Amino acid sequence: MRVQAHGVTFDYGAGAFALAVDALDLPAQSATAIVGSSGSGKSTLLLLLAGILAPHTGSILQDGVDLGALGPRAVRRLRLARVGLVFQDFELAQHLTALENMLVAYDLGGLSGRASARARAHDLAARCGVAPLLSRLPARLSHGERQRIAVCRALVTGPALVLADEPTASLDDTSARSVVALLTDEAARVGATLVVATHDPRALERLPARVAMDAFAPARRPDAKACAPDGIAR
Repeated sequence: MRVQAHGVTFDYGAGAFALAVDALDLPAQSATAIVGSSGSGKSTLLLLLAGILAPHTGSILQDGVDLGALGPRAVRRLRLARVGLVFQDFELAQHLTALENMLVAYDLGGLSGRASARARAHDLAARCGVAPLLSRLPARLSHGERQRIAVCRALVTGPALVLADEPTASLDDTSARSVVALLTDEAARVGATLVVATHDPRALERLPARVAMDAFAPARRPDAKACAPDGIAR
């Protein structure tokens, strides 16, 4: 999926936060790191590219489709079918097991192919080191285990676009490198575009293309509550 942003501006309210992206063009099947200091707008940019946030001005395009020209339901359907998301705070449903969380797009989003997706979920979990944990609720998982489940969930649909927000932040070296390898290898296997917001050298090793937030308008750190997404169902 080719992803573009043209003349995009966004803010969380007067004096809180501002982001301006004059032009951004991520080619289909590319793997790109979004780099910048904490509070520079990396997470906000990912949410805009996903269609979870709508820009105040400008346009976000996915394969030439302007998300602003679609209604909220159409954007949501497109996101469920074609975009894999790894949120910084994971956004796992607490009443669902790890496996159920990985398959939530099929159970709640109405996607077809659940049986084959279940097999993919088990394969991804094994490669990520969390296969024995699939029957557990998130409350019984460590922070790093929840993070790896969230990564597997983002990949299980075989998305055209994968957006990952600090996917290695809570992981030890071995787990971090396995997660980055899983993200890059799976994206390459299915021909997905991969965009990772990170400042982790372990992730940057596998992501040669970079977009620096310094290239965009200076931003101040947003209020944490305002910045947090309200979940994948939006």
